Amino acid sequence: MTTEANRNMTGVTRFFYATLVVIAIASFAVTLFGAGHRPAMTSYIVQGTSLEDVKVLVEDRGGQITHELGVIRAVAADLTQAQVAALRVSKGIRRIYGNEAVEVAGKPAKGGGNGSGSYTTVNTHYPSLVNADDVHAMGITGEGIGIAVLDTGLWKHEGIKYDPAGSQRLDALYDAITGTESNPLSGGDAGGHGSHVASIAVSSLQTVEGLYNGVAPGASVISVRAFDANGQGTYADVIRAIDWVVANRKKYKIKVLNLSFSAEPRSNYWDDPINQAVMVAWRSEVFVVAAAGNRGPDPMTVGVPGNVPYVLTVGAMTDNYTSADGSDDLLASFSSAGPTYEGFVKPEVVAPGGHMQGLVQGNSTLATTYPEFYTSDMYFAMSGTSQATAVVSGIAALALQAEAWRSVDELKCKILSAARPAMNTDGSLAYSVFQQGAGLVDAYQAVMNQTVDCANRGLHIDNDIDGYQHFGGRANRMQDAGAGTAQAAVRDEFAFVDYNNNDGSAAWSEPWVEANDDGSPNSGTVRIENARLWMDNSDGGSLESISRAADLSGATSAVLSFDVDAYGYGGLDIFMVEASDDGGQTFAALDKLEVVGTPSGTYSYNLKDFINLSNQVVLRFRIYQGFAGSGQYFGFDNVQIEIDGQASVLGDYYLMGLEGHTWDGSPAGTDGYLWTDAYLWTDAYLWTDAYLWTDGVGVDGYLWTDGYLWTDGYLWTDAYLWTDGYLWTDALTEMATMSTWVEQE
Repeated sequence: MTTEANRNMTGVTRFFYATLVVIAIASFAVTLFGAGHRPAMTSYIVQGTSLEDVKVLVEDRGGQITHELGVIRAVAADLTQAQVAALRVSKGIRRIYGNEAVEVAGKPAKGGGNGSGSYTTVNTHYPSLVNADDVHAMGITGEGIGIAVLDTGLWKHEGIKYDPAGSQRLDALYDAITGTESNPLSGGDAGGHGSHVASIAVSSLQTVEGLYNGVAPGASVISVRAFDANGQGTYADVIRAIDWVVANRKKYKIKVLNLSFSAEPRSNYWDDPINQAVMVAWRSEVFVVAAAGNRGPDPMTVGVPGNVPYVLTVGAMTDNYTSADGSDDLLASFSSAGPTYEGFVKPEVVAPGGHMQGLVQGNSTLATTYPEFYTSDMYFAMSGTSQATAVVSGIAALALQAEAWRSVDELKCKILSAARPAMNTDGSLAYSVFQQGAGLVDAYQAVMNQTVDCANRGLHIDNDIDGYQHFGGRANRMQDAGAGTAQAAVRDEFAFVDYNNNDGSAAWSEPWVEANDDGSPNSGTVRIENARLWMDNSDGGSLESISRAADLSGATSAVLSFDVDAYGYGGLDIFMVEASDDGGQTFAALDKLEVVGTPSGTYSYNLKDFINLSNQVVLRFRIYQGFAGSGQYFGFDNVQIEIDGQASVLGDYYLMGLEGHTWDGSPAGTDGYLWTDAYLWTDAYLWTDAYLWTDGVGVDGYLWTDGYLWTDGYLWTDAYLWTDGYLWTDALTEMATMSTWVEQE
């Protein structure tokens, strides 16, 4: 691509297809109808305890089912507002999500080339850049492995249609928009993105030197269309597509699922319905490769479904237009960076994603919208993590042909442990793990190495899908001294039965510590029930207490608040709220709460006098005096400390327990670095470990004190609406584009 062409792109709003973004936005406008008018119906995704139960409930209330989404025990249905309200309170309904379509800015397809006739095969270079050509030389091309490409469709060009032996390798075509399966040789790709992605993964075209255009030229292809020619799609279409893949994985030997799209997260990873479907696919031993997204270089920009901890998430690098010179390779500036909101390192690897040459039909939307990047009658140059994802899908197929018995977790580890991080000359990382993960993928090493136990440790996918347990990673923010001011909060809601509960936007310094009781969160005089922390003196014995510490270093002020309910009458039970500035050696009383009168409401206390640079503040709830029985007790909830202070609470990103893995959030460098295996991951990939999200955080923690990224209207700190079981898109009524074009790099 010429420098002049790049200059001409500058300042132009580019939409469409570099990384597909599926964002379903619900409309909450209530239309008033006069007598005789039928109430308006809107599309929703209704999720419950079983598919059959949901179908019965929706139909009983007059809803019109449009999609069966068994993979997440849900249906898509057209419902009135009254029907939605009735379903919300129906036993067996878990969630109701909005499902309105979104549009992109893109020109319609028009007449053009069809890719037939004579053509010249060019060297695409990226197979050599990741050493896939060395694997091809071993006779490994991905043969026998099915790659499902969930995208806009597929152009039947010779390089996509046939494998290296000339055999037709398009095994299936499923249209999730219409819910129909067709002859794999029918249909097309009016958009172009699906063809571009598929050709990067599997093109069998060869140069005169015998080099393949694609990474896994022998793999079979399963086309799964969830986006139409105009760039429209819904959550229901994407989930139905994944549902079909899971149901047909054995029939078509689908081992790899390529997801080259990315949506901005609007909930925890486990509460997003696309993510739920993706986790079911992973549990079904379908290896999911997901794009990190094109919203870099800022931190915490990895999208859905790349924020799912189980799957392999891919960022992009570029060879800087010098494929033979690795010294000027760069991390692509658009590549989304981690960590995720829950603290996982993403992306986990990077792959070539700059100015990627792929096959696109001449009359497709891509080719007609950006003719300056279309060459001959088949090759189109495009940049994005979509393209990087296709490279890694091809590598996965190569590794699976070599060792077909590998599980998805083992395969993920093989690819991770084979990657080559970008290094400085002094042996330090050129980019943080939050930007490059384990580094640039290496197909040959992924096939050959036998490291298989380093990925997804500490995770339990069955419990995650069932909603019993959720998980957080090792990532956190530094709390070093700094200039400026910032706000943060630590908060507990006791939504789970665990003393180590932490539902806040920042980490407490240690779990809740109980004294003089049995230590069980389910029983005793200090316990968690019905999402509250309860205390009583029913045993008539020792006066129990429970305490917790928080780090207020760098704070200029701090306020403790909590909600409380008391039950009982008479008696002399008294509860103390106390604080310590010497690490819990001595305590001062903030308040005395008596059961008599059953006080309830929100209480708050200024902790300014307890801020100590040398010690953490320790809070304690304690039974001070008790003569009554089990009928008198206090229930605490929403225990929170709001902190104003220096920017120390918003410091660098780091990984718990791994010295040197820090990042200040600055953009990627522009000088170029060598990708080398000289950096040994001697920590055995501990950064891929996970903690129970409900477990608390220890001294290091994993929850966020990020005070700038989530202030754009999707505040995590006030977004407890994600747990209300109702509309997933509460109050988010704006439309959004589905695709984003990025400049060539």
